[in-house]
Amino acid sequence: SFTRISEVPGFEEFERSIVGEWELYKIRNQNKVERLQETIFSIDEKGNYAIFASGGVQESGVAVINTRHRKIIFEHDKTEWKAWLYGRELRLTNEKTGIEYSLRRGELSLN
Repeated sequence: SFTRISEVPGFEEFERSIVGEWELYKIRNQNKVERLQETIFSIDEKGNYAIFASGGVQESGVAVINTRHRKIIFEHDKTEWKAWLYGRELRLTNEKTGIEYSLRRGELSLN
């Protein structure tokens, strides 16, 4: 069944909240937890992303933020990640692989 709404929620707010620099500090893979240090995930308004670690770019490419379904699709390997926000934290989960990335806003800088 469908319910009538008075206003369509703005999907752009979700995209604006994803764009920027994030510290990638933890990766969960099944029951294993790996803690990372000085790893930055950056995504800009045009969908370009990069992961910086150990003083250089580890991965970069184009990502599509699907605001309607709250997912990020990384084009280089065509993987889809569910994205959700907890205050200053972002979680990215790949349901096929069981991997979850934990990121937090503004702890490190690309300088």
